[in-house]
This record gives sequence, structure tokens and C-alpha cells, in this order.
Amino acid sequence: MIVDNSATLVVLGDAGASTADRVTSILRLIPTLALEAGTTVGGSGAAARVLDHSVWHLVYEDHGTGTDASGFASLYGLLQALEGKGQAVAMLQQERYEVRIDWRGESDSDRGGFILDPVLAARVARLGIPVYGTTVWDGIRDGAARGGDSAA
Repeated sequence: MIVDNSATLVVLGDAGASTADRVTSILRLIPTLALEAGTTVGGSGAAARVLDHSVWHLVYEDHGTGTDASGFASLYGLLQALEGKGQAVAMLQQERYEVRIDWRGESDSDRGGFILDPVLAARVARLGIPVYGTTVWDGIRDGAARGGDSAA
């Protein structure tokens, strides 16, 4: 069963004119996360680093509570937010922002899986945004993954 999925519109810009504020003004959406170049991230000390680019994220999550069994409820939600924003996305790409969608899905089973139907694929294709996907199987919940008999 699909237990979790998330989709994030990621927009990255070079330092200078490519700012997170510019992304917000072009897309007219409120980001989940927006950081400008020069921002220190990663805590303090040796783990800290200064961003050399702007970062803009819009995150949609589905924790398996809905009726969508495809594992792409979060992507549907993100695409709904981007409805009518094709020209804005193209403008960002023309201004040399990196624009992509990061999608992640988690299942508690090694059977079945995520279903990317042609309608959803076409909606993503119309926006001209690549999708980077990751799937996770939490085999710990399945006795067979531990080498044992799940019926035991």
C-alpha cells in the first residue's frame, strides 16, 4: 500500500538577478521555502555553508490518508497549484533558473506500486518540467525482508 508521497517544485537560481523573490513574483505563489544566495544553512560550525544560489520550493504532501491509490496525490496537488502557470514556468526557464519537480513515494509493500497514468504524465509534459523521482519500500515492516516468514 502507498503510505506516503510528496512532490516539490524546485526552482534554483544563480546568484545575482536570480532571486527567490523574483520566482515568487513570477509564479504568484507563496513558497514553502525560499532562500536567497548568501544565506547560511546547515547550522553552525563545520556543517554550515553559504548558499551560492537562490532556492525556492513549493511542497505538496500526501500521507496515505486520501482515496488516491496511485501514489501521486501530491503531484496532482502540485499540478493543480501550477494550473495556468505554463508561461510563468517558461519565463523562469528562459531566465536560466533550474526548474524541476522532485517526487518521492513510499510503500509498505514490495508488490504493486505507483501508477503514473497518461493523463498525469501529459499534464507534467505540458509544463515542460522534468520530474526526478525516488521510491522507497519500507521492507522492515515485511517479515520476508528480514529473512523471516511474515506469517510467523
